[in-house]
Amino acid sequence: MINLIDIYCLFNRARGTELISPEDLLQACSLWEKFDVPVMLRKFDSGVKVIQNKSHSDEE
Repeated sequence: MINLIDIYCLFNRARGTELISPEDLLQACSLWEKFDVPVMLRKFDSGVKVIQNKSHSDEE
């Protein structure tokens, strides 16, 4: 599980000059379910958004 803000920073740091916007990242996350990507965007009650592996559960 990794915070969405951290993913945004790491992704843009790797891209160098061709940065993406936060909205672009959220739009990409919304497409994951359509393409059966093994991760999902999860929003906690506090409002924090994280990327988590679909196989992870809160019971583990």
